[in-house]
Amino acid sequence: MKNKTDRLVERLVNQLKVNDEKEIEHLRYPEEPKEAMDDLVRVGKQATEPLIRLLKNPEKCSCLYAIKVLGEIRDPRAAEPIVDVLDKFYDVFEDWDEPKLALWKIGLPSLKPLLNYFHRKRNAKDQGGLIKVLDILAGIRHQESFSAMISMLSCQDREVQSNSNMVARRIWRQESSETSEKTSVETRTQRRSNRCDSEVGDISRG
Repeated sequence: MKNKTDRLVERLVNQLKVNDEKEIEHLRYPEEPKEAMDDLVRVGKQATEPLIRLLKNPEKCSCLYAIKVLGEIRDPRAAEPIVDVLDKFYDVFEDWDEPKLALWKIGLPSLKPLLNYFHRKRNAKDQGGLIKVLDILAGIRHQESFSAMISMLSCQDREVQSNSNMVARRIWRQESSETSEKTSVETRTQRRSNRCDSEVGDISRG
């Protein structure tokens, strides 16, 4: 028997289907059901499974809306289903970054399904798929993400190689910037500590 929250989720999920029958024109999409989406985010992980079911129709607007909501909920269970629909989703919504943004927000639980996707695309020599997944992996901060990009620097496909190089450099710059900032903070902290020690010593001697 469904409880009050289950009935609420069912009603809200159905509202995400409001534009499913409308014809999608290039870069012109119907207004999204923002209120229902916000309410589902507030419900949280209890809405995850019904939202995942909407991913079975990646050509529908409701799939786009569900991915956006799942990214905000950040339930690890959503990572693999989102990765599984990447190809079909981008066939329709080629200029949208919603899967990438959602997987970034979910974070490390996205790593394993993304690496599996990466290996499938590499074995299939799928240039478009490789470029797509390398871009997503760039936002998952882990050594295995970086290793996947490095492995593509020797790829015979120049576009994949160039994209890997660009993404790897971007990660390296981010890491260097964060390391520099951390070092700067630690230096300032140490200086303040030394100054306090000196002041305490002056007071003791006085």
